[in-house]
Amino acid sequence: MVLVGRLLRGTRGSVEPDPIDRVVEYFIDAMGVKSIPARKLHAIHIATSQTHSIQSTAFDRFWKFPPGAYGMPTLVKNTEHHAQVPFVTRRPAVSRRLLLSIFLSGIATLTGCQLGAKSQNSRGVAMYQQGRYAEALQYFEQAKVTDAANPDTYYNLASAYHKLGTASKDPKMIDNAERMYNTCLEMSPNHVDCYRGLSILLVDKGQPEKGFTLLKDWAIKNPGLSEPRVELARLHQEFNQNKVAEQYLNEAIAMDPNNPRAWAAKGRSREMSGDLMMAVQNYETSLALNASQPELYQRIGALKVRLSQNVPVNPTAPPTTTR
Repeated sequence: MVLVGRLLRGTRGSVEPDPIDRVVEYFIDAMGVKSIPARKLHAIHIATSQTHSIQSTAFDRFWKFPPGAYGMPTLVKNTEHHAQVPFVTRRPAVSRRLLLSIFLSGIATLTGCQLGAKSQNSRGVAMYQQGRYAEALQYFEQAKVTDAANPDTYYNLASAYHKLGTASKDPKMIDNAERMYNTCLEMSPNHVDCYRGLSILLVDKGQPEKGFTLLKDWAIKNPGLSEPRVELARLHQEFNQNKVAEQYLNEAIAMDPNNPRAWAAKGRSREMSGDLMMAVQNYETSLALNASQPELYQRIGALKVRLSQNVPVNPTAPPTTTR
C-alpha cells in the first residue's frame, strides 16, 4: 500500500512522471541509499546518457549497516532530508525499465557481496575456534577481497595473525596483526573487541604502557561510554591489579548497569579475590543480559562444584578465553 500510494501521488496541472521514475525513486528513498560504489552506477550512467541524466543527489542516501559480527545487513531508514529525483518530460519507457533493472541488479550484487563475505568470515571463525589458524586466515583474506569495507573482517585477520605470530614467534605476523587491528579501528573507532585485541598484542610485544595508553585515550574520547573502562579493568586484571580493576568496573556499571561484559569482568575480579559466591552471582547477571557466553556457564559450573565441596579458596586468576 505504501508503494501504491507513492506511485499514484501527483499534483494537478503538473506533468505526471512516468511510473518507472516513481519506482526508481521509491527504491532509492525506501532503502535509504546514500552512496553506491562507482562500479555499480557506471552501467546506469551509460544506460541513461542518451535520454536523460539523474543528478548524483538522487543517490545521496545512506545504506546503513548496524554493528554486529558477520550479520546480514539491515536496511535502516535514514532520517536526513530526502533529495528528490528530478523528473523530466516523458521519454521512451524502455530506457527507464532498463535503468530500473540495472539499478536493482546492482543492489542485488552489493547484497551478494555482503552475503559472500559473511559466509567466508563464518567459515574462518569455525576454523579459528578449532585452532586451525592458518586455514582461518585464508578464509578471512577471501572475505577481505569480497568486501573490503567490513571492519570485522580486519579484526578477524588481526586475531589470526596474532595467534600465528605468537605461536611461531614471527615478528612479521605480529606486525601484520597490529596493522589489521589499526585498520579495523580506523573503520570502526569504537570496535570493542579490536581495542581488546590490540591492547593485549601491545602487552605481548613488551609494551604494556602503550596498551594502557591506548585504552585510556579511548576512554577520554568517549566519556559517556562504559566499554573503555571495562577493557581497562580487564587489562589491569591481566597484571593482577585487582583494586584498580574494581574501580574501573564500578564506574562502568554505574554508567551502564546492563553491560554484560562489565558484569563478567566483575565476576572474574570476585573470583580472583576468592569471593566465589559473589563471582557466581556476577556471572549469572552477565548471562541474564547476554546468554551467548558459553565460557561463563563453565565457570559457574566449576565454582558451584567448589562451593558444594567446600574447596579452599585459591585466589589465583581464573582462566580466560579472550587472549
